[in-house]
Amino acid sequence: MDEIKRIMIKETTKITGIFGNPIEHYLSSIFTNAVFQALGFDLGYVLRSPTLSQKFSYVCSS
Repeated sequence: MDEIKRIMIKETTKITGIFGNPIEHYLSSIFTNAVFQALGFDLGYVLRSPTLSQKFSYVCSS
């Protein structure tokens, strides 16, 4: 499964994704990155689980 999740990120790669908690069970990055690669897009889709301090910082800056 680790092999599937890896994407090649270059200087020109645009990153998109989703934040959530819990996020580990989401399969969207696997499918989305496969589509990006198949279509030749220089995009990467990542899953991020923010820490408590990152959540607090986001709420305070909103």
